[in-house]
Amino acid sequence: MKIQKPKITYIEKGRLDEDELFQKEFEGNGKRDIEVKSTTVDSCIFHDVDFSKIKMEDVDVLDCIFEKCDLSNQVFDGHIVRRVKFKECKLVGTSFINAAIKDVSFTDCMARYINLANASLQNVEIRNSDFSKMSLLNTEMKSVEISGGTIAESEIYQTVMAGMDLSTTSIEGLSVDLDSVKGITIDPLQATDLLGLLRIKVKR
Repeated sequence: MKIQKPKITYIEKGRLDEDELFQKEFEGNGKRDIEVKSTTVDSCIFHDVDFSKIKMEDVDVLDCIFEKCDLSNQVFDGHIVRRVKFKECKLVGTSFINAAIKDVSFTDCMARYINLANASLQNVEIRNSDFSKMSLLNTEMKSVEISGGTIAESEIYQTVMAGMDLSTTSIEGLSVDLDSVKGITIDPLQATDLLGLLRIKVKR
């Protein structure tokens, strides 16, 4: 799968409490609470930014890189996230309900309780990340790869995952419907994690 990388051709150092979120590189936080509302975050790089004091509302994200940032509990419901790279980020409880997510990578991220219900995911790579207890409800998945890490104890319903290889990913305790996991590839040692869905007991 080929993911389009963020298109960043020009960039300047910026300050979160002063500059617009366009063609800027930010490191650390501003000195006060910040509100980002009804805009597009475009062509930016964020290093080690804690967004807990940054309220993002009605925001699209295009061509951005987030590295070692904390975006926990941010809400991107119904918005566009395109050509974005998340590396070593926290996205605990972050909500992408009804979002359009395309050409996005998550690498070495902590994203427990992430909510992707009714979202559209296309050309998305999740690598060595903790996506345990996430919500996939009626989620559209097209060219999505998950390798390493965990999706344990996640809720997956009305979401077609056929063709996905989860053989290197922890899948213990999933709550799923059979149609969602039909056609996935797993490691033989993972079989017992799914047999419970068929009410089959493995005698040891």
